[in-house]
This record gives sequence, structure tokens and C-alpha cells, in this order.
Amino acid sequence: MAVGFRRATGLLYAYDSLYVSSRGVITRLHDTDGDLVADETEEIVTGLPFGIFGVKGQATEHQTQGMRLGADGRIYVVQGATTDRGPVTQQYEGTIFSMAEDGSDIQVYATGFRNPFDIDFNSQGDMFTADNSANVKVNENPPDELHYVRPDGDHGFPDVLGDPPAGNTTEKPLTTWFPPLAPGGLEFYDGGTLTALTENDMLLAKWNFLEIARVRINRVDGEYVFVEDENIVVGFGTPVTDVTVSPNGDIYIADWGGGRIFRISPE
Repeated sequence: MAVGFRRATGLLYAYDSLYVSSRGVITRLHDTDGDLVADETEEIVTGLPFGIFGVKGQATEHQTQGMRLGADGRIYVVQGATTDRGPVTQQYEGTIFSMAEDGSDIQVYATGFRNPFDIDFNSQGDMFTADNSANVKVNENPPDELHYVRPDGDHGFPDVLGDPPAGNTTEKPLTTWFPPLAPGGLEFYDGGTLTALTENDMLLAKWNFLEIARVRINRVDGEYVFVEDENIVVGFGTPVTDVTVSPNGDIYIADWGGGRIFRISPE
């Protein structure tokens, strides 16, 4: 147990510690005596950007979010932009960055994101994320985006929303969604008890539509290709925020509105 966080949104257990992302901070917790209470608490990264309440143009829900441990041993972190449409003015804003286990040696991995909630690596070790679109304006319908995240890639925000125009060098999304679905937590299914799913399937929480989707991504001629998006768990009644897979392949889903955790396993 640990307390005192401001809007904690991301969790990662690695290096015998629990990492927590919250507004402007990444904290490392360690339980040294096994009593299930963190007796070592250290803010290993501070000063990260987040939207400020009451400030015009700020996206107050944007902040540091999901984290994953990479095969290289580094921790990868999703950092939202502080605004709805930019400009990007703060260090690490709208990026995915990586860091050493102690929070040092921060390196930007990719840029041009508005507010992705989560990231994951597929079985080949490549990174993917889903980015939440900007608010709708008159005569403009920006979509949500699914991205294969290349090292040093620029994914467009704030200048490009959706597919880039001809001649633009920003990364093209694998697919876009409109109406926006407000993508939340995501995770690849790496095999287990649910045989209808494969290692090419990403599980994605759709906040706006109260659903969990199976997003299939294949590799064709050396490039990733979006194949299909199928809703496989529906009828929650309230938004779902995250989805994760247990070591035996069962799926767990966080029901934000209902305050429940669901498990999906074979009959």
C-alpha cells in the first residue's frame, strides 16, 4: 500500500519495485520487509508536463500515463501533451520516452503524440500505441489513431491530425477511427487459454463505446498492416479504461464507471 498520489494513471512492476506515474511525477515504491506496505518511496522523475486546471487551452486530463519494460531493460513511458492542439512547449511533452530503472538517462524515443494512454510491444519487440484525437471543431473531424511507433518517429501532433497529407514526412497511422473511440489501455495477447486470439491481436479498451476490441495487426513484406478491429467484449454500461493479460492467458478488464474488475477465461 502507498498513498499521496495526484491522479495516478500508470503502473509498472519491474526490478522488484512498483513504478507509479501521476501528475508530473514518476515514483518508485519498494516493500523491503514483505508487509505489503511500501517502506521506500522515491520520486525518481519530477517536473514532467501536465495540463493545468483552469488555464485556457490546457487539456487538464493529459499527463504522464502508461509504462512498459522493454527488452533492452529500459522503462518506456507515455507522456501526453498539455494542450488540445498545441503548440508543444515543454520538455518531453507529447512523447514516448525511456529511462533507466532509477529514472536517470531519459531519452526521447518518438514524438508527435497528443494523449496516448498506453503502449505495448508485440512478440517481435516492436512498439504500438493508440492516440486520442483533438477536440472536434467546425468542419473538422480529427480521428483517433493507431500507430506503429518507430524509433525517432514524428507522429504528427500538433500539426497533423489523422493521415498526413501528400508530401508530409510524419508517420502515417496504421488506421484511424472516427467517430473517436477514446482509446485507453492496450496489450498484445501473447498466447494462452483463449485460443481464438493470436500473438498478432492487440486488446484495446474503447472508452467512448464501452467495449474491448481485438485489433489485429499483421506484418506483410516487412511492414505492419492493420487487418481488422472487432469488438469482442461489450455491454459494460460504463467506460472501461484498461485491459491486461495474466501469465496463463486470462484477460482482466478495468470498469472505470462501475468500479469493477472483470476476468475473461475459457468456460
